[in-house]
Amino acid sequence: MSFFDSLSHDFRYAWRALATHARFTILVAITLALTIGASTTVFSIANSVLLRPLPYADSSRLVWLKTVRDQSALQQRASYPDFRDWREQTQTLDLVGHGGLEMVLTGAGEPERLRAQLFVGDLFSLLGVAPALGSAVRNDDAGPTVVLSHALWQRTFGADSGVIGKAITLDDGTQYTVAAVMPAGFEYPIRSTTRVDLWVSLARFNPALAANRNARLIDVLGRLRPGVSLAEAQADLDVIAASLGAQYPDTNRGLGVRLVPALEEATGGVARGLALLCAAVGALLLVGCVNVASLWLARTIAREKELATRAALGAARSRIARQLMLESVLLAGLGGVGGMLLAYWGIRASRSVLAGIFPRADEVAVGADVFGIALALSLASGLLFGLVPALGAARAASSGALNESTRGSSHGPRGRRSFGALVFAEMALATVLLAGGSLFIHSLLKLDRSESGFDPRNVLTFELTWPGSYRDPSDVFGRLRARLLEIPGVLAASTGLQLPDRGEALLDDTAPFAQIEGRPMPAGERPRVSSLTVQPGYFRALGIPLVGGRDFGDDDRAGAARVALVNRSFAQAYLGGENPLGLGVRLDSWTLGGENAAEIVGVVADVRHEGLRADAEPMVYLPFAQWPKWTSPLVVKTQGDPLALVPAIREAVRAIDASLPVDNIATLEQRLAASLAQDRFRAGLLAAFSALAVVLAAVGLFAVLSYTTARRVREIGIRMALGARGVDVRRAVIADGLWPVAGGIALGVVGAMLLFRLVDSLLFEVATTDPGTLAVTIALMLAVAALACALPARRAARIDPAAALRGE
Repeated sequence: MSFFDSLSHDFRYAWRALATHARFTILVAITLALTIGASTTVFSIANSVLLRPLPYADSSRLVWLKTVRDQSALQQRASYPDFRDWREQTQTLDLVGHGGLEMVLTGAGEPERLRAQLFVGDLFSLLGVAPALGSAVRNDDAGPTVVLSHALWQRTFGADSGVIGKAITLDDGTQYTVAAVMPAGFEYPIRSTTRVDLWVSLARFNPALAANRNARLIDVLGRLRPGVSLAEAQADLDVIAASLGAQYPDTNRGLGVRLVPALEEATGGVARGLALLCAAVGALLLVGCVNVASLWLARTIAREKELATRAALGAARSRIARQLMLESVLLAGLGGVGGMLLAYWGIRASRSVLAGIFPRADEVAVGADVFGIALALSLASGLLFGLVPALGAARAASSGALNESTRGSSHGPRGRRSFGALVFAEMALATVLLAGGSLFIHSLLKLDRSESGFDPRNVLTFELTWPGSYRDPSDVFGRLRARLLEIPGVLAASTGLQLPDRGEALLDDTAPFAQIEGRPMPAGERPRVSSLTVQPGYFRALGIPLVGGRDFGDDDRAGAARVALVNRSFAQAYLGGENPLGLGVRLDSWTLGGENAAEIVGVVADVRHEGLRADAEPMVYLPFAQWPKWTSPLVVKTQGDPLALVPAIREAVRAIDASLPVDNIATLEQRLAASLAQDRFRAGLLAAFSALAVVLAAVGLFAVLSYTTARRVREIGIRMALGARGVDVRRAVIADGLWPVAGGIALGVVGAMLLFRLVDSLLFEVATTDPGTLAVTIALMLAVAALACALPARRAARIDPAAALRGE
């Protein structure tokens, strides 16, 4: 018989063997389908987000250039003069500078708020992406031109190919020529929740910023030139940065440049969390494989007479092992098919959820890579759970060692050790997952209950984009606030909120220092402060307590004496907790004339403006009328449901200017929930994985103990005939099961404490050694294990000694 004939025979025999034990086959296939499906889903998400190249030509050679100060890990944008010098002096990179801006499109129907990217340089050529229509501008010497996104072209211009060369009006009436339309699906830069509508070519940069090396507002993208490595480019920029530091010591001393690969920059915020989920689902897959291995080993031992007979008839050890491995691979294939179906459903169902959590979420799709991952996991699972039982059974069958179980009272010491090792491994892995899931759920609960410093109930937030034709934001925002306060049910209205779901840091390396009049500057590194400009009513709208002094009023207007409010952290950082009322404060971003000092007239409680994870920072609040600016979200405090007042709020805006688009309307509670979306997703998946792992471990322990107890009927019958009571038998069976369980739980707890230290930055106010969480994990695992042992122990205690001995 040829090899292929024998393989075909073994294949048909394997199918018959699996069909004969249909319940066993279905149980194992479901277990594998659940674990393979979960693993395929998570690995596919990680592959699409973290590993797949960015959708640009030769994207591995794209890098971001970040300004850094000395050895600080804080990375920031560049100033235009620095970008210009880098671009002119580098011999290793082609560079493009750009920055985000919101603009209003008029003259094409209803006014529309658009997200734009202003860029200097040959952006689209550097990305290696050609437009779908028109030609991308090089733009250094171009006039006012724009490139439309495919979605904007379809949505606003009806997919009219004649739009190329036409003029559109943005903001203050400036007309821009449409140069090109980008392909469908093109996105730059990669963002998790926002998309760019158009790209605006700049022939000249804002003159006020073009010479200001302190205004670090530009994102800089570069492409490594042919033959240049990342290390060579970094060395080149280090030399340039050092030269600029010597040439401009007041602004550039201590400033360096750090090159960050584009893929790392696009995914850095989620990489650690996704790696954690991959590790967790990998552990779940191992739990499933160990669970199946224990069931497979039990079934293999139950077939010992069959295998011994085949060996006696001349079957080689390799043939027996191949037969068993083929059965395990076929069984894994059945589980893999189920896993593919679950992964297909899971990926399609989760895409809408992922869109608000991960960058590149739209690239997560069911494709060949998903099926490839599922196939690889299926084969790996079959080999993992089938290899050891197959080799052991083949060796035992050929040596006659299986007779020990037909003669004696149990399945033999080798089998008991194998079962104990499998239970030990399964419990250790399940404990690691349960401990991790418990830690992250505990962290999420603490995060959810943490005090933000403001009251988000019944608060509506929205944003406006003002055309450049408006010259006095103080006047227009004042008139709008008055209109909003006229709406029945509105208690307070103001500007100045830092939106918690934006992830924007108020405090960075460019934040100003504060100087208290009449006080020496702090020695060493001076504390930085954040600042917000707000209208009267801001603190009432957000429920921020005033702990001293007064709030801003309508008299704090332009031309009046400058005033400011500070928070408690400011008083602690600058005055050691001393009462700051009446003192004058200057920020070093102001001119240092005495007329620019602001008197501190009030102190408010700390607020976590940058999100619930961030600590409250020293903060200076300034009256909007004295420090007006356009980019300021609005907040409205209402008596009832704030969403019910949206039509009235839109009408109030139209009364000010019918062309103003109202955008990003959401309650403050919705924004807080959105800011925790990634934490909820991570904790939810870990909780699901740990629950499934615990169930699989319990089922595996129950199956192993039931099998081993059934094989020990004669031994138990003899013990009971010699006087052992039912309670003694029950205790002995439970003890046999709990010894490997206890060892596995102990190892799992230690492993969890060590492994989760690698991701403790993802936890909030919870240590990986948190005693309460670990105690709950141990108690739950022991309770589940005791429950799994109880039924086999109860059956053993009811064995009739006489019947057991007669049966033997």
